[in-house]
Amino acid sequence: MFSRVPGERSVVVVLTGGEQDSAESGAAWQLAERIPDVTRRLDPKGDEAARFGATTSGEVFLYGRNGALEFEGGVTAARGHEGPSAGGIAVEAALNGQPHLRSTPVFGCSLQ
Repeated sequence: MFSRVPGERSVVVVLTGGEQDSAESGAAWQLAERIPDVTRRLDPKGDEAARFGATTSGEVFLYGRNGALEFEGGVTAARGHEGPSAGGIAVEAALNGQPHLRSTPVFGCSLQ
C-alpha cells in the first residue's frame, strides 16, 4: 500500500505481549521491517497500546500531520487474512487526501 502512496510518512508498528525474542522473530515483526519509513517497537507491557486506546490486536490508528485521528480500525477483511479490505482502502484513501471511512471493524484478539 505504501508504495502506491506518494509523500512523506512515519509508521510505527507496536507489538505487544509474548517474549521479546519470539516477537522479534515473528511474521508481523518481519513484515513490518519491509514497510518503507517504518519504526518498529516492542511493547511487552502494553504501554503504547494503552496510550492509543488500542483494545484489539491488529488495531490501526492513522493520524494526520495536524495530529487529528483520521482512521481507527482493522485493515484486514477477517482475522489472519491478507488482501483487500475496507480498512486498507480507507487508509490508502486517507493517505491520498481522499474521502474515506473513519473506522472499520477489527478482527483480532483482545489486548485486555
